[in-house]
Amino acid sequence: MKKTLFINFVIVAVFILSVIFLGLSKAYAHCDTMGGPVVKDAKVALEKKDVTSVLKWVKKEKEPEVRAAFEVALTERAKSPEAKEKADMKFFETLAKIHREGEGEPFTGMKPADAIEPIEAEADKALDAGSVDTLTIEMSQHLTGGVKERFDRVLDKKKHMDDSVDAGREYVEAYVEYLHYVEGVHMTIAGKVGHHPEEADGDEHKEHRGLETASSKQEGAMNNILENIPYQEQKMGSRKLVDEKYLLVMQAALKPGQSVPQHSANSNVHILVVRGEVVIDLNGTESLTKEGALVPIAYKTSMSIMNKSNKDASFLIVKTPNPSEMVGE
Repeated sequence: MKKTLFINFVIVAVFILSVIFLGLSKAYAHCDTMGGPVVKDAKVALEKKDVTSVLKWVKKEKEPEVRAAFEVALTERAKSPEAKEKADMKFFETLAKIHREGEGEPFTGMKPADAIEPIEAEADKALDAGSVDTLTIEMSQHLTGGVKERFDRVLDKKKHMDDSVDAGREYVEAYVEYLHYVEGVHMTIAGKVGHHPEEADGDEHKEHRGLETASSKQEGAMNNILENIPYQEQKMGSRKLVDEKYLLVMQAALKPGQSVPQHSANSNVHILVVRGEVVIDLNGTESLTKEGALVPIAYKTSMSIMNKSNKDASFLIVKTPNPSEMVGE
């Protein structure tokens, strides 16, 4: 029985994460788009019959593989217009794949030219134009808008924070989001972080974040979610499994009687129970959720999760996109 549930869980988990990844891959990559710099250099190289301009996109040990693929492309594209088109695409795919692997990222096929984040397109335009002025103006406007939006929200909540306990909690939620947004921007500008601002957080800030920062990300580590489940005696345990721009996956662990306090979902959420059972409260309606069950939860839904059983429970929390990318958060 347990083996069957585990197999079902793996199937569901792989399906969810595959759909999420593929659905969001449009904005996830830059150099595997037909309008990206890798393909642009590849087109020039093929026309000039000189591979040199694309070698910078791959690691030195991969040069022979790229050179071999380039020679094949040159031979094939000379046969006919149709062969030329196929040969070019094959070379683009090979080059992009090797480049992505060198970055430690997966390659899922070439994307259309417009499958690129606007800010990345503007960054390339700035380089082409030799001027950063337009780019910095747009970034400044975006930054100002992000800070102002969060400031206005917390200021409004502050006016009513003493009206009730719920109003006070809404204020705290807005305040924490505002504070961490400003802090994250500041630390990025100061050069204290790379792709993941939360990695530079000190312990003094972590108590605000609950599940978001309950455990630090371990680069290169492989997590078996059914081993070393992070149970704690006095409070909910948790660990972060995936923390990328468009995907946040955490694992929560609840001993009997422990719970995830009531809060509003700060992204689109899926809860996948991997051990035991929990009671999930969504907008005041409770439901018993057992091992293997998958529960979708819409953005902003009021929710809490409790372990009312006499056995340990654990579940995955899948958020798409990462709450840090949610407009209005």
